[in-house]
Amino acid sequence: MATLQENVWSGLQRHIPAPIEARHILTEETQRPIYPTPNLEEQFRDRGRLEIPNSPFDMPEQDFIITRAPGRTVIENEPENAWPKMRIELSPSEGQTGLEANVIILPCEDTVEAEVLYTRVWYTLIKAEECRFHSTEIGFLNLRVEPETHEEVDEILDRAKLYRKLAFLEKVFGVTFQLPQYIRAERMRRIEIIFRGITEGEFATRGSDITFVDVIPSELDLNAPPFSEPGPFSLVVGDKEELFGSWLNLGNITVILKHAESANPRIVKQMAEAPNQPVSLRFIVPDHQITYRFDSYIGMQHELMVRQLNEFIQYLIHDEPPELANTINDLLISDVSAESAIQIASDWLMLNRLPDRLSAQTPVIDRAAGCWHVPIHLVYADGEHGLLGEVDIDIKTGEVTKAPPIDDLLEKARVLSERIVHARHCMARLKAAAEASDEAAFSDALKAMDWSDRPPEDFVHAAESALAVGAYLAARRISEEGARRYPDHAEIGKYARVLAPPKVIDAALPPDPDMKANRTWMKEHTDEYRGKWVALKDGCLLEAANSLEELVELVDDTTGVLMTMAY
Repeated sequence: MATLQENVWSGLQRHIPAPIEARHILTEETQRPIYPTPNLEEQFRDRGRLEIPNSPFDMPEQDFIITRAPGRTVIENEPENAWPKMRIELSPSEGQTGLEANVIILPCEDTVEAEVLYTRVWYTLIKAEECRFHSTEIGFLNLRVEPETHEEVDEILDRAKLYRKLAFLEKVFGVTFQLPQYIRAERMRRIEIIFRGITEGEFATRGSDITFVDVIPSELDLNAPPFSEPGPFSLVVGDKEELFGSWLNLGNITVILKHAESANPRIVKQMAEAPNQPVSLRFIVPDHQITYRFDSYIGMQHELMVRQLNEFIQYLIHDEPPELANTINDLLISDVSAESAIQIASDWLMLNRLPDRLSAQTPVIDRAAGCWHVPIHLVYADGEHGLLGEVDIDIKTGEVTKAPPIDDLLEKARVLSERIVHARHCMARLKAAAEASDEAAFSDALKAMDWSDRPPEDFVHAAESALAVGAYLAARRISEEGARRYPDHAEIGKYARVLAPPKVIDAALPPDPDMKANRTWMKEHTDEYRGKWVALKDGCLLEAANSLEELVELVDDTTGVLMTMAY
C-alpha cells in the first residue's frame, strides 16, 4: 500500500496505567479487616468480583490476592477470559478517619478482546462514578469514584474506537491480531484505510503528499500528467495487507489523485532510462485529498459490509454504552490544526492559479459546523491587506467544503486593489501638500480620500499632515473618524482627545483660576514662543515644540493641560 508522509496520524502507547481516584465508603462491616497493618505484611487469597451499578455487563467472579502491609492494603485480581487487570490500593485518609483508594485498570493481554473489555470497564466505571467490590472473605467494599478530566475520557474514547475497528476486522477476516506494545502512526493509518475501504468501498482521506513504492516505470505513460505536467494519477497498489501478523485478502486497491505533482522532476528521466527498474514515486497532493477504492467492496458487497457493521455495533451495544460502541465510526486521523487549515487554503489558492497577493490568514474554528473558516485577504508587501472572502475546511477530512467563486474573488481583489492604490495616491498628495504648506491642495486631496478599510496608521499620518499644514479642523475630523473606527488604538485616541473641541459643562460656574493663569502666561510669553506649540498647566509651561504632534509626544499626561499655538 502507498505511504503517506504528512503528520496527521498519531501512534498509541499501550499498557499505560489509568489510575482512578476514589474514596472508600464503608457502608457495612467487612467480614475480615482490610485496614493496612502497622508492622507485618499479611497476604491471603479470596474469590470475588467488581460490581458497577447500572452496567450493561456483569464482570465475572475471579480470584483476588489481598495484601495487607504497613501503610496500605492492595487488592489485585488474577484476570480470567481477557477481562482487565485490576488493582485497588487502599491507604488511610489524611485525617485517619477512613480509607482512600486508587483504582488501576490495565488490559490483561495483548489481544483486541482484552483492549475492548479494558476500555469498556474503564469507561463504564467512570460514567457510574461508583462501584462495589464483593468477596467471600472481605464482604462488601464500596468505592465512590471521582470524575476524571475531559482529556482522560477523550483518551479512552480514542482507544475505544481503534480497538472496536480492529475487533470488526477480526470478525470479518476470521483472524486474531497480536498487538505490539506500541502501535505506530503508519499502522494507525493502515487500520483506518482498511476499515474504511471494506465498509465504504471508496473514500477520500487527508494527505499533503504520498509515496508509491516498487513502481515499474514501463507500466506508466511518462508523456502524460502528472509526469509531463501536474494532473491526475491513479495506481493499483495491491490486493492484500499484513496487519499484526495476519494477512488480509482485500482485492484490488486503487489509489486515485485528482491533483498530483511530482516531488522529484528528475525521476522521469531516471524511469525512461531504466523502464524495468522499480522506483519509489513521491507526489505532492495540492488539494490534500487522496482517494482509495476497494474494488471488491463496491456494490452488493458494500451493502453486505454495511449490514455486518450495523449488526456488530448492536452486538457491542448489548454489553456497553451506545456512545462507546458508536466510536467505531469515528475517524482515527487527527483533526485539522489551525496551521494545517492555513496550508490547505494556501494550496487551494495555488491550485486555482490565483495571484500571489491572495493569502490565507488566521482561521476561526466553528465546532458546531465542524469546520475552519479561513479568511482570504489581498496582501501587499508592506503588510497592508483587506478581506476578500473565506474558505471553509472540514475539520476531519481537510476537504474544502465551501469557497467563493474564483471570478468573484478576482473581481473583489481588483476593486480592493484599485481602492488601495487610490488611497495611497491620496495619502501621497496629503503628505506633499503638508510639506509644501499648501492648505488648499491638502483640502482637495482630503476630499478625494476614501477611508474605507484604511489602517489606523493612515489616520495618524493624515492627522499629522493636517497639523503640519495648519488645517486644525481637518486634523480634528480625521482623528475623530479614526477613533470611531479604531477605538482601542492608543495614538489615534490621544490625537482625538487633544484635538477635541472644548466642552462647556456649566456656564454659571465661577472662572477657572487655571485658565486665567494660562491666559496670563500667554500674554507675557507670546512673543518669545510665537509660532510654536506650547503645553500649559496652572500657568506654567510644560513643553514647547514646533508642531502639535511633537508636543503630543512630549506630554505623557494631558489631563488639565492646555495645548495651543502661540501667535
